[in-house]
Amino acid sequence: MKTISRHVEEYLQEYPFLSKFLRQGIINYRALARDMEPEISGRAGVKVSVASIAVSLQRLHHRDADKIESLIGRLRGVVVVSDISAITVAPEVPMYAIAAQLIADNRQIKNPFCLVLRGYAETTCLAEKALLPTLLRAVGPDVRQQQDNLVALIITRELLHTTEVGGLSYPLQVLAEHGLLAREVTATATEEIITVDAALADQAAAILRQAMAR
Repeated sequence: MKTISRHVEEYLQEYPFLSKFLRQGIINYRALARDMEPEISGRAGVKVSVASIAVSLQRLHHRDADKIESLIGRLRGVVVVSDISAITVAPEVPMYAIAAQLIADNRQIKNPFCLVLRGYAETTCLAEKALLPTLLRAVGPDVRQQQDNLVALIITRELLHTTEVGGLSYPLQVLAEHGLLAREVTATATEEIITVDAALADQAAAILRQAMAR
């Protein structure tokens, strides 16, 4: 016999845009639960309360928010990491050491995402929201600003095609051609990480996947 949560999960799988609207705050749990109630009650064979459906929606949302690889998933080396926050600190804050300790202390999270971008005037740290409370405690009052609703698009190095030296990488160029601007870009020996606004994540991921599949 299926649980209410299972019926709710199957419903969201049939209508994936609803999960996206929940993540973006376009609709809330209670409002969606009211709309879903007749269908969920029909599937369950009993009258299901709106409150029970709303609780199931909230639990599913929190469960998915804790995943490092996003709801969009993985295809041909293009990975999307959702629910990222950014904090900016003074350059003297030892963010690399803090980030390393943060990852070591959160081994229960598979492949925790935490990226430090060091600049001349400030250092930015992008981290999975599940890591944010611990990160803020570690940094303390040195945090200068915080930004949410970011998504990281990670393209493995074997899929990257660069233009001439000093030019844009192929993925960044593809996004620019479609009018999508990145917030942050960093490249390592194994991958390139392009950070965009969460509202653009689905579109950007689809564009990159299509380009990578050529």
